[in-house]
Amino acid sequence: MKESEVSSIRLGSENIGSEDLNPQLFRQASEIATALARAHKSRQLYNENNPVLRTSLARLFTSLASYLEANDTLTFSVTETEFLFHGKAVYSNPDRRESLAFRLFRDGVRAITFHSGITQDEIVGILEILGKVNVENDESDNDIVTQIWECELAHITYLAVDECIDEGATEERTSRDAQPAYGPPSALEEQSEGGMDFSVMIDLPLSDEEKESIADLTLTEDELEEVGQQILAEERENQRKKVFQIFAEILQGSASSEVKADVARGIQALFMDFLERGSPVETAGFLIEIKGLIGRNRSVNSGAPLPSSVQETLGNFLETLGQERQILRIEPSIEEAAAQRLEEYEQYLSQLLPNSVGPLCGMLGRMKSRRGREMLCRVLSVLAKENLGALVDLLSDPRWYLVRNLVHVLRIMKDKRALPYLEGLLLHEDVRVRIEVVHCIAELGNGESDILMQRCLRDSERVVRTVAAKKLGHLGGSRAASSLVECILEKSFLKRLFDEKWVFFEALGHAGSDETVPILEKLIGKGSIFHSVETAEMKRCAAATLARIGTPKAVQVLEKYARTARGDQRKACMEALRLCSRRDDDRVSSQG
Repeated sequence: MKESEVSSIRLGSENIGSEDLNPQLFRQASEIATALARAHKSRQLYNENNPVLRTSLARLFTSLASYLEANDTLTFSVTETEFLFHGKAVYSNPDRRESLAFRLFRDGVRAITFHSGITQDEIVGILEILGKVNVENDESDNDIVTQIWECELAHITYLAVDECIDEGATEERTSRDAQPAYGPPSALEEQSEGGMDFSVMIDLPLSDEEKESIADLTLTEDELEEVGQQILAEERENQRKKVFQIFAEILQGSASSEVKADVARGIQALFMDFLERGSPVETAGFLIEIKGLIGRNRSVNSGAPLPSSVQETLGNFLETLGQERQILRIEPSIEEAAAQRLEEYEQYLSQLLPNSVGPLCGMLGRMKSRRGREMLCRVLSVLAKENLGALVDLLSDPRWYLVRNLVHVLRIMKDKRALPYLEGLLLHEDVRVRIEVVHCIAELGNGESDILMQRCLRDSERVVRTVAAKKLGHLGGSRAASSLVECILEKSFLKRLFDEKWVFFEALGHAGSDETVPILEKLIGKGSIFHSVETAEMKRCAAATLARIGTPKAVQVLEKYARTARGDQRKACMEALRLCSRRDDDRVSSQG
């Protein structure tokens, strides 16, 4: 058999010749082959989030799904350089390094079939497999046949010969030499029952009309422009890295002070170019190296000390990076950055010097992106440790949202030095600021913060008071319980709304212990000349709190008043005991 002889597909019992082929089917098959090749090329050039790649995959999936909906299967015969559809070429690429056909053919695949019901994930799967093939390595153990079988692509089957061809040599293959197409059992059964037969035909030279019908696999002008820009950007980035490494070696070497001074100025220019054009992650790496060179990062610097003039030059440069004008230069990029890009900017900003705290707080006040604000809060929580004054100076800013975010930074820091500044914010006019202050004070948790939390329990706004009560309940302990009890026993507390009372008592139930039981018993047993709704609410809340504490001592009090009391007292205690019983049942059920 000649080298040009290939395997082709016989559908059913009839071998459809080129003269019987429906032109519309041939055109659709050509479009699918074109889309497959373009999607493969896009995967080689772009990352998975690139719009060019996503568009290529969408076009391939749409055209293939449309064809399979009407025809159930699509089979391409595979030669060294071409995909054939009923003996006619729909794809051709003689370059073995780029050819999809050769990638399949070299590993023994002689036909590939796509079945109705194929998913986009399966298409991505086959493209990943094709992209991993090293056409220059014939000794790879993980060939395409093995990978397709291992990936269990349910709607993609293939015909493979026993052994792959060696480069530059072909052997005669017939359907008797071929293995069955791998796929799910249902697909294999359909092939055997339907009589799918693989025969051999001679591939005749292409006519001019057939050559014109083969899809043009060249990229569009826009795609070529984007590829070119990416290649240039990558080359420039690599060049900048090499130059920086050379500069660093000179600074750590035995060159004269004058040379090192010139190199230091060169590093500044190179760094700014990289910051504007390169990756924030790489820029952060260079910033760490510069800090190491001048001794600000001892773990990085391994060379000889730099002349004082060079250290001063680079130190001043690091200071300028944190100044307002430099922060403003990168602000638009941060505002528009996606989530992944924001993580990269976070790495860079976190390496700035503490003098950047003020300008970064200014950026925080202007930032419209919520994710951008969250990222800046994390950065400031790192940098402000060495420059807390620059941050707290802005707590008097008239913009409530900036003040709230700065308090959130203090909350992340958990720095007790912030307490005196938080105390002043307990009277801030905006309730949202005061709520964030409550959260921050609760995070700090020491004797001084307890005093501030007591003030929060008496705030003029109910929402602030309830947030403070819940925080104390979560913190727990005798100090939290004492603060809640002190507030509950005040005369003004009786006039608060029932919902607020319930929150306070619920928090006491979480924070309290047997020490709290006598106080709660007194509230339940307290008599009153006049019946009032407020008094009944207090008894109900106190009984429910005893149920939440749930100790034998607390339950004993409830049982006592359930037997002896009348009216609201008895009703509240009976309700609380039922709560205890349900909780015990739930505990037994969960353990069982």
